[in-house]
Formats: sequence, structure tokens, C-alpha cells
Amino acid sequence: MKSLMLILTFFNTIVSLAQCDETPNINVSILEFVDNSMGKKIGRGECWDLAKGALDYAEAKLVDVYEFGRLLDKDECIYPGDIIQFENVKTEISNNGWTSYQSFPHHTAIIYEVTSQTDLILAHQNVDGKRKVITSQFISSSVIEGDLKIYRPIN
Repeated sequence: MKSLMLILTFFNTIVSLAQCDETPNINVSILEFVDNSMGKKIGRGECWDLAKGALDYAEAKLVDVYEFGRLLDKDECIYPGDIIQFENVKTEISNNGWTSYQSFPHHTAIIYEVTSQTDLILAHQNVDGKRKVITSQFISSSVIEGDLKIYRPIN
């Protein structure tokens, strides 16, 4: 499974993407839960419910509310199955003369795939009015403000 080390620039936080080792087994279990949940509503359909359900399935520990394991340092590898917490994040993407903005005031997602140096595929729910598990692209270089915290699930 492909994984990268994330190094993003978000308000004095510098992070970059580089090749990493094999995906940890606990993350593989998280992804198995996500695969089995695609298109389904987990819990109440809140974004947090997907992460909590995945942690329970993998017999992983929820450290505290919105602390989904061990907080990664900015120079650590990011693997599919890691959990990302957005706080007041805004993105801006320009393409063919159009600019689109997206806002994540308070959102939780599971990193489903690392596709390139700046692109992640996220699995999440309660996005765009959809309370079912979906995947969507997240371009890390599009972040113009806010905070991202990435957690490694732990037993």
C-alpha cells in the first residue's frame, strides 16, 4: 500500500511528502472497516462516527475526543488509515480560470489513499450534505488557512 511522509505548509507548520515503509497493521484494519462501510451511514452519520467506528473495529484506542491516536510529528510518514482532524481549514483551488473554495470548520476524515506528493484520497461522511461514507480528493497544497492534525491509530 502506498504511503508518503507529509510536509505541508499551514501557518508556520512545514510538512513534506516522501516514501515510507509498509502500512501498519492497525491502519490496514481501519481501511478494512472503511471498505466495508462505503456508501453506508455509520452511527448518526457525523464525520466523527466513521473514525470512532473504524477505531472500534480495529480495537484501537481513542485517546480523547478528537484525539484518534498518537499525534504525528510534521516529519513523520502518513499512511492510509491515519486519521486527519481539520480545524478552521479553508482551501482554494484554481483551474481553467475558475477558483473554488472549500471550508472545513471542524471535520474528521480517514486517509484512504496517498496518491501523490500533494494529493490524498479521504474517506469521510457528513460532507456536502451526504451522511454516508464517500471518498474525495484532498489537495494539501490548496490549504490557505487553518490547522490539520494527523493521528496514527494505536492499540
